[in-house]
Amino acid sequence: MDISQYLLSISTIEDLNTLNKFFVISKLSIQASQVINDPHNRLQWIDILSKVKEIKISLEQFIQVYLNNQEAFIQFPFDTPVLIYLINRMHSSKEAKESPFRTFLRLNQNLKLNNNMFFVQFQSIFINGIKNKWYEMKDIAELFISLRSQHQLFDQYFSHYSSNVNTDDLWDMFIKLCKINAIDNVNQKHVIAILTEKIPSTSVGTFHRYTKSAKISLEEIKPEFRSRFIELFEKIFDAYVIMQFDYSQYSYQLSRTDCKDLLEVCLEMSSTNCLERSSCLLLVRKILCETEIYYKTDAQKLKSLFGNLKDFDENLCQKYAAEKIIDDEWLNDFLITNLEIWLKLDQETYKYLCENHQNN
Repeated sequence: MDISQYLLSISTIEDLNTLNKFFVISKLSIQASQVINDPHNRLQWIDILSKVKEIKISLEQFIQVYLNNQEAFIQFPFDTPVLIYLINRMHSSKEAKESPFRTFLRLNQNLKLNNNMFFVQFQSIFINGIKNKWYEMKDIAELFISLRSQHQLFDQYFSHYSSNVNTDDLWDMFIKLCKINAIDNVNQKHVIAILTEKIPSTSVGTFHRYTKSAKISLEEIKPEFRSRFIELFEKIFDAYVIMQFDYSQYSYQLSRTDCKDLLEVCLEMSSTNCLERSSCLLLVRKILCETEIYYKTDAQKLKSLFGNLKDFDENLCQKYAAEKIIDDEWLNDFLITNLEIWLKLDQETYKYLCENHQNN
């Protein structure tokens, strides 16, 4: 006796009346399968639901009718896999007024199911939703808030999110999570590991845009959350700058003007306002010691160095001793040890060096 064949009588659930009939047939079918006690014909809810080709009512209506008849299903209640199956088939539309995650959690709680188990099994739907842009950023941020203290799940969901969005969305989400204090001391390690991997590959123009948004957002973040935000930003900033100098495919992107702008950000968005950070020193070296490729002679290079020193931020020169921010090794390429080179200096170059050496 193939009990499942009786379930084919309802192939479409188009209204609440049909849904009530579906639950009646489902109960009778499950009871019959238990009486027969044939392991090959033991029905499960997902087996039953899979026989329905189309469901035209909402997920909330479906669950509510089940709850209204819950006493009839005490021996075979809906469990987490059933809820996940229904969500997968009847996912809320993006136009819904309420956050879909809030809806799903409420239904999960109404069914008296475990929240952690739900989030473990919901991940594949979340990934698909991110790929297909089903969710609003504010709703995703709210989801991260609900996972804030569940560190393993937070890490897993943030990994899924970061793997399926572009860096603009990832950066915007980072800013939003900082504003609502969704990143704690444990979660920040995972968040920073992802951001310091993905953000450094962006263009200089894009990173300038990110730093600008960070500066604006700093004013919008509650004072008690700002120190953590700056700490996280510093790590991302350092990773970006260091990669630009460590890898030749990136280093060509940074002009001296870019470096000056980034140095300003480095000092402004800093917990210590210290120029001696490794990223700051890399920028200083580029600002001071980079010479144009058409400067071929040692004298021209030295003149360029003096010009760069003259243009360097005077306030920084007054605040920091030269030996603290300029490594002697940086100057090796500018040393003129051959007396003949000095003797061949033209009058204009010699005069410029004399007038601009500033005891350097």
